[in-house]
Amino acid sequence: MPPILFLNGIFCPESEAKISVFDHGFLYGDGVYEAIRIYNGKILFFNEHWERLLSSLSSMRIPLPPITERENNGDEKEKYQKICETLITKNNLQNARIRITITRGENHFCFMGSESPTLLIHTAPISPLPEEQYTHGISVCTIPAMRTAPQIKHTSQISSIVGKQKAEECGVFEAILTDETGHFREGSVSNILVISRNEVWTAPKNTVLPGTMANFVLKILENNGFHAHQKNYTEDDILEKGEEVWITNSIFGILPVREINGIPQKKEFPVFKRYFGKNFWERYFV
Repeated sequence: MPPILFLNGIFCPESEAKISVFDHGFLYGDGVYEAIRIYNGKILFFNEHWERLLSSLSSMRIPLPPITERENNGDEKEKYQKICETLITKNNLQNARIRITITRGENHFCFMGSESPTLLIHTAPISPLPEEQYTHGISVCTIPAMRTAPQIKHTSQISSIVGKQKAEECGVFEAILTDETGHFREGSVSNILVISRNEVWTAPKNTVLPGTMANFVLKILENNGFHAHQKNYTEDDILEKGEEVWITNSIFGILPVREINGIPQKKEFPVFKRYFGKNFWERYFV
């Protein structure tokens, strides 16, 4: 049975889904999205993703497309969540990602508001990462690139694309985006956390996309005596004072970094192993 998605109010097979060639999302990357983790058939952090989706839509001046199916009652958040739950059932998914994408649709080259925004919700199964990436860490590289309008989760993802290309060229898991002075900002698809004694370094909030998984991890650390500290820091700062480096993402969770630009990090992630470790998903979401 072909995968089922939800497009502009209709459930349909992927092979039958079509949008206009004049859709602003296609022409300009003029849209927003949220990628949400499904774990053991359950949607994680839906409320947090929903709030970020609404914030991104507001910033982009795109209205939220209403869910008009007759069987859906309640407010719009409940309706969207119900569509997501229905897709999980229809596609028989346990571990997957579900993505909500909203574009300005056909809008006659106008970038304020939208007469008829496009709504697409689709799913994709995911496989667990190799256990060694949680136990031994991953390698990353850096690239001078900055996300445009970092507070908005928009579909214009050129910085993420060049970051992913750089990571593949270097044979590493992720690329870290840095500003013009070498300060770490975020990964191409992740947030970065640095442990330094009882501090957790994060990039200044106005320079990166706020991450749902990063916020979850920070709450756990703060509940265990760590203090979050917004900080401009470079690779040299990490080598001098950083003790552990992690990347976080709603889909893969949290991974320790063993190597940056070929330079090994200092320790074998004792803080990561104590509070998260290879059983991170089972520990917090079962």
